Amino acid sequence: MLLSIRDFYFLEYHMQNHTYARAPKARRMRVGIILWTLANLLLLMDGTFSPSHADPISITDDGGKVVQLDAPPQRVVSLVPSVTQMIADIGAADALVGITCHDTQPATLSQKTIVGGFFTPSIEIIEALQPDVIFYTGIHRQVDTHFNQRPVAMIRCDTRSVEHGFKTLRQIGRLFNRIKEANAIVSRNREELDLIRRKVDVLPKAQRKRVMRIMGRHSLMTPGADSFQNEIIRLAGGVPPEFVATGGVVTVNAGDWTAFNPQVIYGCGGDRRLLQSQLSQPEWEGVAALRTNRVFFFPCDLTCRASTRMGYFATWLAARIYAEAFSDPIYQVFKDGVVASEPIDVRLSNVRDVRVVETRIRDFVHKTLVVELENPTAAISTLEGPLSGIDLIGNHYLPPPSWYIDHGAGPEQLKEHVCRVLGVPAESAALLFTGAHMDHLAIARTTFRQMQVTALVTAGVETNAVRMSRDIGSYYEPGTINILLHTNMNLSPRAMTRAIISATEAKSAALADLDIRSSYRPLRFGATGTGTDNIIVIPSPGVPIANAGGHSKMGELIAKAVYEAVMKAVAQQNGLTTHRSIFKRLEERGIDLDALMTSNMCPCMEGHDFPGRQALEHLLLDSRYVGFMESALAISDAFEKGLVSDMTGFSQYCQVIAEGIAGGKIPRWQVCLHEGQNLPDPLKKALEALLNGLLERKSAM
Repeated sequence: MLLSIRDFYFLEYHMQNHTYARAPKARRMRVGIILWTLANLLLLMDGTFSPSHADPISITDDGGKVVQLDAPPQRVVSLVPSVTQMIADIGAADALVGITCHDTQPATLSQKTIVGGFFTPSIEIIEALQPDVIFYTGIHRQVDTHFNQRPVAMIRCDTRSVEHGFKTLRQIGRLFNRIKEANAIVSRNREELDLIRRKVDVLPKAQRKRVMRIMGRHSLMTPGADSFQNEIIRLAGGVPPEFVATGGVVTVNAGDWTAFNPQVIYGCGGDRRLLQSQLSQPEWEGVAALRTNRVFFFPCDLTCRASTRMGYFATWLAARIYAEAFSDPIYQVFKDGVVASEPIDVRLSNVRDVRVVETRIRDFVHKTLVVELENPTAAISTLEGPLSGIDLIGNHYLPPPSWYIDHGAGPEQLKEHVCRVLGVPAESAALLFTGAHMDHLAIARTTFRQMQVTALVTAGVETNAVRMSRDIGSYYEPGTINILLHTNMNLSPRAMTRAIISATEAKSAALADLDIRSSYRPLRFGATGTGTDNIIVIPSPGVPIANAGGHSKMGELIAKAVYEAVMKAVAQQNGLTTHRSIFKRLEERGIDLDALMTSNMCPCMEGHDFPGRQALEHLLLDSRYVGFMESALAISDAFEKGLVSDMTGFSQYCQVIAEGIAGGKIPRWQVCLHEGQNLPDPLKKALEALLNGLLERKSAM
């Protein structure tokens, strides 16, 4: 019995017009029997035509090997940080079970198992995770050899160009059935690159700057001529060095350095030591970039990865190189204006609308959180002071490329410009400005009976976190932790100012509980905030409240809402949670494991066949030694505050740990770390315990 064309049109017509139940009974019975029969045939065929049995997924990896999977991967170990970022950004992070210690964003990655560093992953930990797919590079020969004959798909990724990165992203999109998401990321990157091309095309060739990416810890190095880093420099309108060889990384000699005479140099945060060591020497310090202080540092996940944000980085780099030129309207490609508006699902008293408005200002995409009030109100802003007649309150995100354009303009001029683009009167608006992305906005609400407090927070803490009373303030830039604090109560002027204190103390408590470090002296001090934090307190025409301090119910609600929102915002912006790895926490203090593993930094290693970073790295994958180092960090902070003075007990703990690593007594305790490293005493003792244990274990082999 077949479903005829006539039956098909019958079914389609009645289904579309919702009249199936009124159709002739005989026809309905015939069609119903046919459909029931077809459904059972499909079941008998064991789901052959089910979407879960789709065609195999086939890709060719960067080693030329064809990799075929029957379904999207479910248990993935990624040894390639750029690939980890791609997987997370297309929304497939749930499949990741193992990552390297260099992967920190988004915050969900903090829950993943760390299998080691990029150069020295642990085969044993990878094996225990039972992955169905491992992403690796040509540097991971041991991993490739070990798993090559095992039931796991090995996918090699050696991205060396921007287009290659886009190709890899699309392939990963296919593997995880996220093609649409991958294509959207590629399109966004192409739009960003096209914008910069159009801007720098206007620049005369004679004004193009010589730009060099510097890298290395102990000698000056730069990416090879065919690297994606040099391609990014060209896309940003710069002229990269031509003297370098092809390949991953090459050493730079003083002659080539002087001959190229870079006008701009940049690196990632870990490259700062080069300025203090090699580049401060007479034969290196004479180049134009150092004379004019045109030395810039960017996040490692931008400078070192051909991943999902190459267009974003090229835009940022170009704006840093050509900030003065881009301030001139002749280089502007798009007219300033509103691009889109997205409502935020949060209900607040005396508030007509809450939305995020996307705008283009000087070509770059800005976003503003807009809170539009039903009735004008008084408010208080730490940026603008006491306010009255306010009917719009906002938090405006300036993207990094905009930080350097019209840098001399103050907050008043910036407010006027933003309000003009938004189409609102500046005199009745209160705005804050931030470098934290509005996509990472965090909202928290607390209630007690009829009282309600809502905190809308953006936060970033990785570049200008400060320890108040210890660090020096020397400049102004857009705010980094911004808080819009709304309540349905009618706060008096006194209560509004007290609310600022309650919110500030809660913010500092959140940073303390996250162990956020001062950007300027991270070894010794935790941060209490950033140097540019701001708050706007927004009352409502409700029940009068005269106090918002620590002993009041209003103060309690404010503190709890701010604390929760700051914790969320820092996680979303910086990927920092209480569960982050010991590798990340050491890095935040400026402790470089590579530096510890070199004889000039660690004299005890001279003349020894020391196993190097891999041994220390693998040691810190063991929960026993992770706990030991976490204890050392806590004791170090207490020691710096004078809360711990007698280190006898901790010294004995260090000896027990070292002997546990060594597998027995250590006959001669060696001084492994130079005094010049200026480590706090507890951290110095802890690291020397690990190193002495490893040295004795090595000598006993």
